[in-house]
Amino acid sequence: MLRRINNLGNTSIARLEAWRTSGSSPNPFSFFVPDQQPREIIPDEETSYKLTNRERLYMARFPDDLIPAEFNCALLFTIMDNPVRLPVSDQVCDKAALLKALATKPENPFTRQPMPMIAEEIILQHEPELRTKIARYVIMVLEAIYAKHEELGTHPAQSELSRLDYETIHQSAMNRLASRPAPRL
Repeated sequence: MLRRINNLGNTSIARLEAWRTSGSSPNPFSFFVPDQQPREIIPDEETSYKLTNRERLYMARFPDDLIPAEFNCALLFTIMDNPVRLPVSDQVCDKAALLKALATKPENPFTRQPMPMIAEEIILQHEPELRTKIARYVIMVLEAIYAKHEELGTHPAQSELSRLDYETIHQSAMNRLASRPAPRL
């Protein structure tokens, strides 16, 4: 199955493909240090590269079109890691994508109005509830994918689940999100 990869450099794509096809640990909660083998996240450790939600779902071969629209960045149309709301247009974008867009031109990418600033800092409204909801969704999906692979006796890096399996996993995660409120921050 061909997948669209937006805004990943060719080197990153090659590294992700190499890792995905290598048969190494299928742990979705690990990070990739360039030119090294993947290893587990140690919370206090400084990492040179941490996988984004998009990269985690890509490596698990989860179809992009099943990701809920509310979890996608309004600029890149990919799942967000750190959602922020723009003050004037009320659009929700990933903070990294927005800052990259603002580095070229400091205006709202949707309305073309200058961005409000205080002491040379752009005013952005963080969305911690949405960030938590996205993180919970990604974790539920990845856990279900790896559980299904374990049940089938397959390895995520070497085989893909059926479309129906992915749709079932997605629906189950959405039902669990709707039935349980997010923990308080």
